[in-house]
Amino acid sequence: EQMKYTYLRLRGIERRTLTPTEAATLGGAAGMATGGITTPLDVIKTRLMMQSSKEGVKRTFTGTAKYIVRNEGWQALFAGLGPRLLWIGFGGGLFFCL
Repeated sequence: EQMKYTYLRLRGIERRTLTPTEAATLGGAAGMATGGITTPLDVIKTRLMMQSSKEGVKRTFTGTAKYIVRNEGWQALFAGLGPRLLWIGFGGGLFFCL
């Protein structure tokens, strides 16, 4: 909703509703933004879920983040970002358009 109000204000539009194209575009953009922000959190969560008991050491959330950055680089936190953005952007656009 905040993106909608900002868009309308910046465009100088007085109406309260968006066209379906505008709604789809803004919905997709909002979905992509949140997907990009939450991707590192999902990568860490997945690694925590997949750690085996054979390792012997159970890592914490921050410990797992540090481990990933130290051993694989910060880019590893964004693994799968492209497909995720496409999927969420398409879904967000479709959801807000309907």
